[in-house]
Amino acid sequence: MKKLISFIILLFIQLSMEHCSNNKSSSNKTTNNICGDGFCTGSETQTSCHLDCKIINNPIQVSAGGTHTCALDSTGVICWGDNSWGQTTVPVLTSPTQVSTGGTHTCALDSTGVICWGNNSWGQTTVPALANPTQISAGGMHSCALDSTGVICWGDNSWGQTTVPALTNPTQISTGGTHTCALDSAVVICWGGNSWGQTTAPVLITPTQVSAGGMHSCALDSTGVICWGDNMYGQTSVPTLSTPYQITSGNTMACALDLNGVVCWGDNSSGQTTVPLLTNPTQISAGGTHTCVLDSGIICWGLNTSGQTSVP
Repeated sequence: MKKLISFIILLFIQLSMEHCSNNKSSSNKTTNNICGDGFCTGSETQTSCHLDCKIINNPIQVSAGGTHTCALDSTGVICWGDNSWGQTTVPVLTSPTQVSTGGTHTCALDSTGVICWGNNSWGQTTVPALANPTQISAGGMHSCALDSTGVICWGDNSWGQTTVPALTNPTQISTGGTHTCALDSAVVICWGGNSWGQTTAPVLITPTQVSAGGMHSCALDSTGVICWGDNMYGQTSVPTLSTPYQITSGNTMACALDLNGVVCWGDNSSGQTTVPLLTNPTQISAGGTHTCVLDSGIICWGLNTSGQTSVP
């Protein structure tokens, strides 16, 4: 029951809905050369239509969402997986530097500002006025950005997840299912849904990172990785790690990047914490029921019902 609540009430997803194909080619479409129709056909190429001919070149970042995934590479943003809400249909971007996937929407930090697309049922893709944004984070049904004035959030506020408390000097933002966390002057502050204690941060010693998950949160401090909130699937029971330096929280699981590579824990019902063989992982992202890593390319594992782990 709790897992059902986590999926349906929180975020991550509309598994029964049809999703648009992100195949590099399609035999059931005529040669129409329409860039942006979701099919790489006719004379379209990776150069002429990056939106349809999805081939990842020199990936820089990966972000795992509810049942979709996006990556930032040398040519821009590429998304794949569930497209029921248009969350993988990337709009025109000028020079993106960050991408963040939410439950059924996606946001990118572009040279023109923050641009979001996909499900807008709660206004999560309607970006407010921002002043020189430097960071974005897409959550279950809300989004947040860090700009020169501080933290600004928009979208679903049913649990107060977009009502930003007083902050002194925020340097990082992370959105979860129905809550949000920020790293502020070496202190972690969280707000929003707290039904499982996910916004009640424990005592931390010089935290440097925070990651909000479905109904739990994790932080990296000088002692290692500390997680709190819902522990139904063991997602806050951190295993032994060797000098961890990066963390990510998914719906009901979490992962860390340490000196030995990628370590994941928590819910493994879809294989999302079973880490495959990796060569040189440099970045990790946990989603609804899947996980992705930036390695020698992008490698994803876990649930693949919508093609979210089928990297183009």
